[in-house]
Amino acid sequence: MTNSETNSVPDLFDRQLYIKRREKLLQNPKREDFLWRYMAESIDTSLQDVAYQFDKTLLVLPDPAIQDLMPTLHEKTQNCVIGGPSQNDFDIFIDEENLTLEAEAFDLIISIGGLHAVNDLPGSLVNYRHALKPNGLFLAVMVGGESLKELRQSLSQAEAECENGIKPHIHPFAELSDLAGLLQRAGFTLPVADTDRLKIRYQNPLKLLHDLRLMGETNLLKARHKKFMRRETFLRAIEIYHDLFAEADGKVTARFDLHSLSGWAPHESQQKPLKPGSAKARLADALNTEEKKL
Repeated sequence: MTNSETNSVPDLFDRQLYIKRREKLLQNPKREDFLWRYMAESIDTSLQDVAYQFDKTLLVLPDPAIQDLMPTLHEKTQNCVIGGPSQNDFDIFIDEENLTLEAEAFDLIISIGGLHAVNDLPGSLVNYRHALKPNGLFLAVMVGGESLKELRQSLSQAEAECENGIKPHIHPFAELSDLAGLLQRAGFTLPVADTDRLKIRYQNPLKLLHDLRLMGETNLLKARHKKFMRRETFLRAIEIYHDLFAEADGKVTARFDLHSLSGWAPHESQQKPLKPGSAKARLADALNTEEKKL
């Protein structure tokens, strides 16, 4: 499934810009990766509870360096292929917006930090599902929910005060309540979605903006304003951020909601819900009450 095949897919993100930024950033030794590192460690912890050895794994990363934070992964897989949005830094080039993976090629697929910026998230999940062997496992961590709500509020309030309207600066993120349903629609069994909320403290909002730039996570919206924000508006946004979100020591906070996803490719060995009417005991008997017919 690609965007060209699905008329209802929103066209929010500039994917060419996303890939260009990632390729450029990977050449910068001072790039920031604290979110990706946290995600990798989270995935590795999850794998400790999986009692399987995997023959072939696809690991999709924003930065190849974070694979070193996943020792459990490398213990549990015989062959790990590292993919990402760059032609030179990974085993294979992976654009999660337009996945072209062989059907049933992997028995473990892990996606870290990239799915928040695809236009067709349902389509990407379907393509990952098709690339799994029966009883294969899909794991992902993505930014979502109310991430960066402090920055969003500060920029919007400053523009409302200083300019004629509010421009899009921070793109919408997927809500946790939608993700388990998307996994199920994509054909995964036993879908699970959960959220880990991080609160990062900064000396000032400028340091947050600096880190976002060094992660390649500044504005990717196609509808973004191409000109720099007016100095007056920008300084007012910094002031609002500090006024609303500074703590007692003067440092400000930034929120990141990290959504963890898991699902399995269907297989006959997996547990299935009982058919209606197949129960061998009545709920009324267990509750010691009288059953009433409807």
